[in-house]
Amino acid sequence: MSFFYSTHAVKKHTVLPAGTTRETALAALHNHGLLISLNPLVISFGPISGPKDSPPATRHYEIEDRVYLMPGKLWPSEVKYTAEFTDEEDGVRVVTHAPMGFEGRTKWSVEEAEGSFAIVEDAILRCPVPLMPFIKATSKSSHDKMHVSLSEKIEKGEVKY
Repeated sequence: MSFFYSTHAVKKHTVLPAGTTRETALAALHNHGLLISLNPLVISFGPISGPKDSPPATRHYEIEDRVYLMPGKLWPSEVKYTAEFTDEEDGVRVVTHAPMGFEGRTKWSVEEAEGSFAIVEDAILRCPVPLMPFIKATSKSSHDKMHVSLSEKIEKGEVKY
């Protein structure tokens, strides 16, 4: 029943280093392996087959994270989930399905900002009510780090198009 579920919207905007081109920023977002590996929770990932009716442009991955169920990095646990990445003209759309009813729908895009470009992450997270505090805290921490790491890789010239 839907009243047992909670939804949380997240929008994060990171201005990229001066001189970053739109093409470089898009190359980073279209590099699914890079984007996945920038998440500090990820311990492994790999491509999987998607449903037969999946759009040809959509790529499917199984991802495994290490999460800590208690503060202070206590009670580590591994969780496997699937993600669908669909490249778009201005970025990438990601749909994530994880155990216990979690679903994430995220649009990563490149926008003009302050004489440069910015990466914008616009996400809707949906899960059972008791999980939402954990999901919010875990995703905020990991995605804040992802944005910093992505910006650093672009600044160091480690992303090519």
